[in-house]
Amino acid sequence: MRQSGDLPAAADAFDRATRAAPDNPKAWNELGQVDLDLGRAPQAVEALKKSIALAPEAPQPHNGLGIVLAQSGSFPAAEAEFREAIRIFPGYGEAHGNLAGVLDLERDLPQALYEFDLAVRISPEDANTHFNYGAVLSREKRFDDARAQMQAAVEANPNFAEAHEMLGRFYEQQGKIDDALREYQAAVRVRPDMSQAQLDLGAMLAKKGDIAGATEHLRLAAAAADPTLRQIALQLLEQLRAKP
Repeated sequence: MRQSGDLPAAADAFDRATRAAPDNPKAWNELGQVDLDLGRAPQAVEALKKSIALAPEAPQPHNGLGIVLAQSGSFPAAEAEFREAIRIFPGYGEAHGNLAGVLDLERDLPQALYEFDLAVRISPEDANTHFNYGAVLSREKRFDDARAQMQAAVEANPNFAEAHEMLGRFYEQQGKIDDALREYQAAVRVRPDMSQAQLDLGAMLAKKGDIAGATEHLRLAAAAADPTLRQIALQLLEQLRAKP
């Protein structure tokens, strides 16, 4: 049920499982992971701590608890849980990636980059870690390395709209217009509601002289919840209308 996306049903099923077998650490871990997916942090913490108490050498509950703690801003405690998960299972790519994210938030960039590199080497199929690594590299102006991580993200998950959009920006900065257009189009194909990508695509089409295409995408961007994006889209639409 969790795999099918029916998280409330999965939560009910695992809740029943923990009631039927309260000493089953796997059931508590699964319940905690579902609560985490549902955004029910207090319930997730309770379930994951029970799983850890029953099976302290299982790495997954430590990783899950670290995620909840990181989401609440408890970075040192989250770091400790991720490190414990890695101590138990050094090849746990997701935990290395999560540790990297926390270390970056704690402003330990060298160690964060080290952990990101370990994570993508261990789990090259993990699109989210490639994306997060790429975002940090981009922030540090290591654009070639960042582009490589975004490319790896879309190869791992072709429907990763945010990674396509970031790739589009990298290509646009390099003047590779056709490549940028391809990535922006891929982003909005997956996520038509992605206003930033609609804006980027519309602006680029306008530069290429495709007024009809630019207008279509800028109108979609003008419906953005973000007032800044909305204002930029409306300004670009006004400039298109003013063209002879």
